[in-house]
Amino acid sequence: MLSAQVLPKALITSQAHFYRAAFVRGLRVGRRQVLSIPRISGGGTCDSGPVRLVLIGDVHHQWVEQDVTALKHLQPDIALFVGDFGEEVVELVQTIKQQVDAHNIPAAYILGNHDAWHSLSKKDLSGAGDPRLAGTQAQLQILGQDHVGFSCKQFPAHRLSIVGARPFSAGGSSWNRAAKFNHIMFNVNSMEASAARIAETIVRQPAKHAVVVMAHNGPAGLGQQTHDICGRDWLEKAGDHGDPDLQAALATAAHADRPAALAVFGHMHHMLKGGQCRRQMVHIDAHSGTVLINCAVVPRWSEDPATQGNGNHGSLHHFTVVNMAADHYVESASHVWVGVSGSKCQTQRHEDLIWTKSYRDGQLMRTYLSTGGVRTTADCLQSNAAYGTKVVSSYHGGSEFKLNQ
Repeated sequence: MLSAQVLPKALITSQAHFYRAAFVRGLRVGRRQVLSIPRISGGGTCDSGPVRLVLIGDVHHQWVEQDVTALKHLQPDIALFVGDFGEEVVELVQTIKQQVDAHNIPAAYILGNHDAWHSLSKKDLSGAGDPRLAGTQAQLQILGQDHVGFSCKQFPAHRLSIVGARPFSAGGSSWNRAAKFNHIMFNVNSMEASAARIAETIVRQPAKHAVVVMAHNGPAGLGQQTHDICGRDWLEKAGDHGDPDLQAALATAAHADRPAALAVFGHMHHMLKGGQCRRQMVHIDAHSGTVLINCAVVPRWSEDPATQGNGNHGSLHHFTVVNMAADHYVESASHVWVGVSGSKCQTQRHEDLIWTKSYRDGQLMRTYLSTGGVRTTADCLQSNAAYGTKVVSSYHGGSEFKLNQ
């Protein structure tokens, strides 16, 4: 079990526990800054082969048959849906699950705050039988074991474990808003208990499996500016809207020599309020080497310029593609937009987030980290004068929890 005892700060900041691999990667960030970070191998071997993950960000009702066609076109080994399908639209969740299963696409899901729209913040819920929970419970039943919230799904053929964080998260540091909901649905009664449950699930995964943590909202500790990966942009005062329990769980697992190779999430939409600036969508933790990717490009659909004027009215469908090498480090990640017109599918747009060059001597891995496709106005650029130096930081500023031996 994990207890809620906070580790001493000196122990938290020690880097000795985080350098697991025989060599490190050089990281080139934004304005040509180069840092050294640990390379996570996850314990796997080349026998498992490379893995392609396709991430589906916040759907928000935008899913039709063409989407599963586009998803199939990208040839995923595993598809990861990070939630917010609709406001408890049970029929949509059922349709997506049926389509993905019909195409034999292995998948994992986690539900978001919109998927509990009518019940998440209700403080007068009477219990599991409260009719206001019916939509939420129906979605969980449809997804079954493919829903990984506070759980996991293992893929032995890929030596990969998908570990779910707290489902239905609306982000931020407040527990009270959904306290009753989390107690009834999961018997979790505090941010500390949630962190312990997530961390415990990570550290108990098979030693030869890499761990991918999947959440609806990302961890706290990754910046307090509006453009940061979990930065609050809808209030006059910016702030960190990440989940403190996920922050603590990732730090605890890393300290236990079990860092996640990758953490994926959505919730914080790529376009900031006002529509003039775009959010940073990728981050690499300097201590553990964990790659964190926000895949919430909203709206997911856009019109395909290639088909305008020919009567086909084709559309572009967004996905985030992550390629992991045979030994489980993240080799590349990119946003892609797949054009679907009639029966034809083609990748029309591509935006790199991370890409890695491996030199033949095997001693140098150089990972280039994009600014997450950030396109800003002059004002936004001015406010981001030190942007390149802020991309690589750490979620290890939060609390950790000691593993009882």
